[in-house]
Amino acid sequence: MKHTLLTATLAYALTAPALAGSGQSGTAYIGTDQVDLSLNLGHTGSTIQTGDTLAITLQLANRSTDTIATGLWLNLSLPEHLRYDGNECIAGGGTLSCPLGNLGAQSGTTVSLPFTALSSGTAALQGLLQADQSDADQSDNRASLQVPVSTRDTDADLVVDFTAGTDKDALAVTVTNAGTGSSDAQTLNIEAEATTNNAGLSLDSDDLACLPGLSLMICDVEPLAAGSAQTFVFSISSQTDTTVEITASVDWDQDQNPGNNTQTLTLALVEEDSSSDTPEPTDTTTTDTAEDGGGGGGAWWLSGLLLGGYARRRHA
Repeated sequence: MKHTLLTATLAYALTAPALAGSGQSGTAYIGTDQVDLSLNLGHTGSTIQTGDTLAITLQLANRSTDTIATGLWLNLSLPEHLRYDGNECIAGGGTLSCPLGNLGAQSGTTVSLPFTALSSGTAALQGLLQADQSDADQSDNRASLQVPVSTRDTDADLVVDFTAGTDKDALAVTVTNAGTGSSDAQTLNIEAEATTNNAGLSLDSDDLACLPGLSLMICDVEPLAAGSAQTFVFSISSQTDTTVEITASVDWDQDQNPGNNTQTLTLALVEEDSSSDTPEPTDTTTTDTAEDGGGGGGAWWLSGLLLGGYARRRHA
């Protein structure tokens, strides 16, 4: 009697035990060179306030019984309200891309990424975990997390004010902490707007804490203890006679009195002719001379700043 050998390819699966502390069970696939990854997101700290540092925790697991997951890679959305402070991941396009190495079969690990809470609101994160191998069950490769961030109570009160510069060609903005508590580091925006089109405004400063620009200058304000202040000296020029409105502001939602954080100064920029009989500046007026002697396309510089009489408007 003739016997015929029948062959068949069998694929089977078994239910793998849950990893300790994971609260999950899953199907482990045998002999298929597939991994079975899972991802969970969490964070340290029960209450997060602005200015706090925290860690976003990544709980990774590979429930495959015999396949090592190689080339693990996590894509994590960069949420509003949080700033990533580490160097393990690459930031770009609103996403963190994090290489995580390898993960053995039937094993798990936790990775922590450092963040700082910048502003109040709910920070929403979404993560996707992948490996070089195909995944037997991709339904648990994604995870999401929401981190509520509340405003920190503060006794700091930052006051922005225009003050006299160090010489007759300069203006200055002083940021003072008039409160009883310390303030965090802030950003001061100094913005100029001319009433004349094509005025060619330019803001400049020798202060290394400031980044000059055409109509906007950004300065870094240090953390200020109660009663301390920081002054930024700058100059402004234009290519035509014009009236300029300069606004200096610090945007800080934790300030005890935000109405003091913005002030506006209105002044005139006029060309000074060095050939005219211009009187010496008084104690209340500053004038200066264009570098090319005035006229013929010279710069129009700040003239006639009356510290006691210029138009000032504090924002409520």
